[in-house]
Amino acid sequence: MRKSYLMLIVAVLLIGMFSSTAEAYKQADVNKLLKTKICLKGDLTYANLKGASLRGANLQGSNLKGANLQNANLQGANLKGANLNGANFKGAILKNAIMPDGTKHK
Repeated sequence: MRKSYLMLIVAVLLIGMFSSTAEAYKQADVNKLLKTKICLKGDLTYANLKGASLRGANLQGSNLKGANLQNANLQGANLKGANLNGANFKGAILKNAIMPDGTKHK
């Protein structure tokens, strides 16, 4: 019985460890973006960029899956080729941003 509990605990810990790291952003990519407004092909998966000033930022090819961009300023940003699946853009400014398909947002 004790062995079963131990194996269950190990399994839960392993699942938690692998699931959290597989879906997490790279802090170095977030830091670079906020400092330079450049993050080419970066991993920003589930990053919290709420209210960030990213006007004119180059995010070409970056993974923004599930990222929180609520109230962020992305005016004129380059999002060409970026993964925006599940990203939160509520209240975000996207005027003149280049969208993943290469079109300009109005």
